[in-house]
Amino acid sequence: MVYSSEIADVLTAQLERLSTLNPHQLAGQVANLEFWLDEVKHCQNVIDGYRARFDRMKAAEANYVREHDTKVVYPEVALALTTPTKPRRVPDDELQSSRLQIREAFYRFLIRTYREGLIDETLLRKTANVIDLSIDLVDLRR
Repeated sequence: MVYSSEIADVLTAQLERLSTLNPHQLAGQVANLEFWLDEVKHCQNVIDGYRARFDRMKAAEANYVREHDTKVVYPEVALALTTPTKPRRVPDDELQSSRLQIREAFYRFLIRTYREGLIDETLLRKTANVIDLSIDLVDLRR
């Protein structure tokens, strides 16, 4: 697993936990709604920027290996010096899965806060719009 997926998965787990809190505890988290929204946006930005960061890293490693004629030993393959292997990119589907899971967890958190009467529909929609979440009308029933 890679940092981009890991931080999203940690935040997803936290949001899932928040969605199950007692109402008084949930009210405490609503006081930090902007923080949680910023965390979701940050994770989305980290995931969305992964490919560009990976490409820069891969190019920098390749340049270094070429310029310094770098050799390494991979004991599990051979005990001889060899050119380092190129880094492997995290599959897009893994990243997109993490991105989807964090959105779904945040959605459940928002809907729970709405159903508990801790936020109104205007704030619900405004917060959801920041990360392009659409609200299912069925979820607006209290």
